[in-house]
Amino acid sequence: MNTKRILSFSMAAVMMVGSSLTVFATEPTPATTDVTTAVELTGTGSSAYVDKNVMQVVVPTANFNYKIDPEGVMSEVKSYDGTAVTSVTDNTGVIFLNTGADSSKTVSNYSDAFTITNKSAVPVDLGVTYYVEDGASNPIAVATALSAKADLSDNKAIYLGLIPYGVDKELAFTATNTTKTNFMLLSAEDAYKVTDTSGTYSYAIDTSYAGTFPTISFYLTGAINKDIEMSTWYYDDKGTRKPKTAPKINFKYTLTSVKDSLPAIAIFSDDDLYVSKGTDNWATGGGFADHSTTPVTAITVNGRTVTPAATNVVKLGDTFTTYCVKVPMSQLAPLFGYTGDLTEEDKATIKSYVKAVTVAQGPTYYGEVAQ
Repeated sequence: MNTKRILSFSMAAVMMVGSSLTVFATEPTPATTDVTTAVELTGTGSSAYVDKNVMQVVVPTANFNYKIDPEGVMSEVKSYDGTAVTSVTDNTGVIFLNTGADSSKTVSNYSDAFTITNKSAVPVDLGVTYYVEDGASNPIAVATALSAKADLSDNKAIYLGLIPYGVDKELAFTATNTTKTNFMLLSAEDAYKVTDTSGTYSYAIDTSYAGTFPTISFYLTGAINKDIEMSTWYYDDKGTRKPKTAPKINFKYTLTSVKDSLPAIAIFSDDDLYVSKGTDNWATGGGFADHSTTPVTAITVNGRTVTPAATNVVKLGDTFTTYCVKVPMSQLAPLFGYTGDLTEEDKATIKSYVKAVTVAQGPTYYGEVAQ
């Protein structure tokens, strides 16, 4: 009986304490007299802006080294500067050391890939200057020995070429150090997301991103004229023949992000490239204004300049109210070194090279080409 009383008393106490908590709840204090002085409420604004022009490009630092092998020595000794190689293939007389996925060593007339990876949230214009110059001492004279023809049909001594894999045809090295060729590294925007850390916003690669990043790979290749005088490759030092110094390769690049661009759609119709403003403006004709009233001031394809003209801004038909931008094959072909009559294979190759386009009509619009 006493136990029941104690439990009843305890339960009652708990109920009283529990109900008493509501007495202390905070409530607004009502005004009981006239409020003669204005009450001012203020608030502090803050910005949720985050800079999405994030640039992050990964570039390897290995150099393009090679050997000239006029006597086929590499095939005979199967060694490159003391490194044993398992095979020698395509001995054109210009030899590169290659490393396989299993770390095995071979040599061939193609270098390993020099791959540039774009981890940026924006596209990046890659400007490449490539040229050769005389070696430091007793050089093979570039001025007389270097050929611009891969088949050495000009009877020069040596050819060196740069291969931008899948984005341009093979480019011959020259002694000119001022010529720049542009390529476009596509955006990796899909890899990014905005995060909020206690009111601090950031834009970075999502740690869960499982996709791939856009790349451009370059290879070097070359050949020598094996029918040329052997004295081309050596000099006489007090009766001893010593190898001349091979031409020095220079590969220089600049990286320029395409900032604050607005979206565009770029597609091929037959052999011509068409660009629409925004993400879906084809229904009105493309979304661009008449060139005569608002001129298109700049067009680039893969970062290469197309001089804009009124003929580049066209209506798709009389029923459309806006314009699209058209870059015909006749303007695309010279960007990739094609001239004269084009075969269907040439046109298909050129179209495969075209990756991105920008159009400036007021703002700059950027579109990646649907392949």
